[in-house]
Amino acid sequence: RIPNEKSSVLSLDFLLFQIVGVQQYPIRPQIADVNENILSEQLTSESVLTDEIIKSSGRQIEDALNEFDVYCNSLHIDPHSAGFRLVTDGQLPLRQCLYPEAYRKDIELPLYYSVFYDLRKEVARYTGKIDEPPLCIADMLDCILFST
Repeated sequence: RIPNEKSSVLSLDFLLFQIVGVQQYPIRPQIADVNENILSEQLTSESVLTDEIIKSSGRQIEDALNEFDVYCNSLHIDPHSAGFRLVTDGQLPLRQCLYPEAYRKDIELPLYYSVFYDLRKEVARYTGKIDEPPLCIADMLDCILFST
């Protein structure tokens, strides 16, 4: 809607997004199968992780969480500030994986892990299809490209 001369501006919304770095912290699980395989075939086919990566650079989850905090501090980023948000591909990584794992291992997660943007929901809201969130990253790209 184009405002008329007498209307007032009610809101200006901006998003400043800057990628300042990319980090990956492979986690070494405490269990493997009888053949020393750490990852399932499905996981290796759907991701860039391999057993070799996990064996060579895998770390304990507590160490990875601490390394992320150190990394943020090295960039002078305060993950506890109001402007900091994690972005996830669905809620599974945090709500159904990280939180239960932290609970089982008696790890207290910093509060910033409880406030995040679910990229699938954000794309669905952007495209106006809230009841039909995209199922994968390719679907998200299609939604964004075809809605503009």
